Formats: sequence, structure tokens, C-alpha cells
Amino acid sequence: MQKGVEIIKKATEADSNEEYDQALQLYEHGVEYFLHAIKYETMAPKVKEVIRQKCVYYLD
Repeated sequence: MQKGVEIIKKATEADSNEEYDQALQLYEHGVEYFLHAIKYETMAPKVKEVIRQKCVYYLD
């Protein structure tokens, strides 16, 4: 989960710097980590739903 957060931070930084191709790749990579965490880590259903919503937001 933490690795996904780090990658998303880099993605938002690249996005802010108008490095859109790099930002998209980083967003996709970060979302992969989040989806993996949802599948394999133990967490409350509400937490999983919040993470899913964030994934949709980042990919949009």
C-alpha cells in the first residue's frame, strides 16, 4: 500500500509539471499497487471502497 502512495505522489508531481505521459504511467502503476492491496491485504470493506474510488479518480 505504501509503495502505491509513493508512486501516486510522483504521478501528481509529474502531472503538476505538465509531464502527462510520465504522470499517466505512474498513475497506472500506483493503481496496480492499490488494487493488489485491496485483493490481498486485510482491511475493512469501507476502506476498500475508498481505495477503489481513488483508483477511479486517478485513472480519470
